[in-house]
Amino acid sequence: MHLKKTLLLAVSLLSFVYLSAQQITIPQLYEDKIGKQTMESTVDFYTYRYTSNKIDLRTFKKIYPNLEVPDFLEIEAPDLSENKGSMVLLGLLDNGKDQLNSIVVWIAANYFDKEVTFFVDPNMDRNYYNDGPAIVLKPGQRKKRIKVMPNGDETLARELYLQVPRDRAKLLGYGDTRSRKRKISHQFAIGIHAGFGSGSLEYDYDNLDTGFPTWYTVNVTEKNVGLNLTYNLPNFTFGLNATFQNIFYYTSYLNIRVDNPEFRIEPNSGREILIDNVDIKRNKDIHSKNRIQWGLMAGYRFHIRNMEIQPLIIGGMTTYMPGTYTPDFSLEEQTFEYGSNPFLEGGLRAEFATGNGGAFFLGVHGNYTWWDPEGYFESLNQKNLNIRFMIWKGVLGYRMAIR
Repeated sequence: MHLKKTLLLAVSLLSFVYLSAQQITIPQLYEDKIGKQTMESTVDFYTYRYTSNKIDLRTFKKIYPNLEVPDFLEIEAPDLSENKGSMVLLGLLDNGKDQLNSIVVWIAANYFDKEVTFFVDPNMDRNYYNDGPAIVLKPGQRKKRIKVMPNGDETLARELYLQVPRDRAKLLGYGDTRSRKRKISHQFAIGIHAGFGSGSLEYDYDNLDTGFPTWYTVNVTEKNVGLNLTYNLPNFTFGLNATFQNIFYYTSYLNIRVDNPEFRIEPNSGREILIDNVDIKRNKDIHSKNRIQWGLMAGYRFHIRNMEIQPLIIGGMTTYMPGTYTPDFSLEEQTFEYGSNPFLEGGLRAEFATGNGGAFFLGVHGNYTWWDPEGYFESLNQKNLNIRFMIWKGVLGYRMAIR
């Protein structure tokens, strides 16, 4: 008999020590050469976890009590040294008409990974080193044609079509639809992100010229875009991050106390008035409007179904454009260059797998920069200097695994 149409292998990958009751049903279509009719029969494939080259047939014999075969069958197994969980697939052709020679033994490696590697035995000689390369399939991928010859006889050839159906992805060990929404793991990934934030730059010191404190504050908003390259383990992510920030500084105040606060009496009304004795200078300085922050990042991955919660930290250096700060625009020749100002950024983000190794993420980050134009604070007659430059921002991005 010749197989005219196709044989669909729907793999139900459940991990059991013994043969699984969730068998794999394979329809077989034959052409009846006498009646010119198409007849259908089925082969049920059963699975159990691979442990050695000695294939256990004892439970299989209970399923097929008329099968007269030994309890164990020796095979020459393929190289499974790097697999992530393997299963034995056992099936019976023609209801065991040829007894031991009717038993089909296949090995499926990386059984619970994003791709399944099938080692088939087309000539059914139980030796997997003479059968050509393994077949690697993902859920939903196009069917793969396999020609099986019982007893190595070409005249008894069967044409089988091997496929991992997309709608069975959850049963294939990929979790919740991981065939479409698998997470990035043991892979490099490249990502892009954009964000918006606001914060303030503040500093204060004791002014030795006046004998009183001086303090400064400016509000800040920023728009940013960036790139990152990461290597992703199941529970950790490490990589490089670079972010370009367009910064808008508005309403800066330099407050210089010149004397202690005092109360005065208004002569006409007799009303008491507070004199603060603070000289306030507004918007007298010029800041750089752009900067790039680049450095290393690391994070931990908490898995919640197809979502992840990732606390992360980024640290590195800041490059300003232009690289100068002018404290008083009336004295434009007095400018100070920026050196290597370090920064530290911490955040919490949520990541959602989208499929094909991609994921959207959104998060909230806090960015602290050690702002220090070279020589600026040294030019002031001051002590007890304190500087704070903090921006809070929201981040939205997408990243894709590099295969």
